[in-house]
Amino acid sequence: MFGDWVFLMRRLVCGLLVFGLWSGAASFAAASSWAEDDAKVVACFAVMDANPALAVVNAKFARREPSAAQLGDARFASASEVEALRLRVSATRPCRALRLGAVRAHHPLLEPAYTTLYYQADQVFVYLIDGWISYGAANRLAQASLGAFKGREQAFFAARSDEARRALSNGWDEALQRAHSDPPPSAPWPVTCAWRELNIACR
Repeated sequence: MFGDWVFLMRRLVCGLLVFGLWSGAASFAAASSWAEDDAKVVACFAVMDANPALAVVNAKFARREPSAAQLGDARFASASEVEALRLRVSATRPCRALRLGAVRAHHPLLEPAYTTLYYQADQVFVYLIDGWISYGAANRLAQASLGAFKGREQAFFAARSDEARRALSNGWDEALQRAHSDPPPSAPWPVTCAWRELNIACR
């Protein structure tokens, strides 16, 4: 009887150890997969950054953190730069698709944070391409929207439960569903543009 009990306890302990090793391996695999997916996104944007056809506009319109010179650039996009900006928009799409795919696979509740960022980024491109804002204004608007995204991301990972993360996600999604791009400025050029909630508003 005692021998049977010892045997059963050994089986139980071994089973728990195997389950623990399996769970740890699964968690590590998931983390590795996110890292691998993130590396693919970074590589995609790196190709875009290195594209010689985009060199001029990339130097003027920062993709991440603009310099003081870029924030203060009062120049507007020339005709040739407008075409390059359109090419950059096109080159951005597959990189965004990779990012959203990774988010859906690993952090699906974070997706509205990214789609909101992309919604705002698209507006900045439209206003820059259409000549309503300068490179400096585009950089300032992009910097502000990226800062708001980082705040959403920080809040998401700081949340202590799935319920809290789901509430954040639903709130971002509802705000995006309510948003609609404001029409182009009706005031004579030049205009001053800023974010009004999720949309660019100019006066």
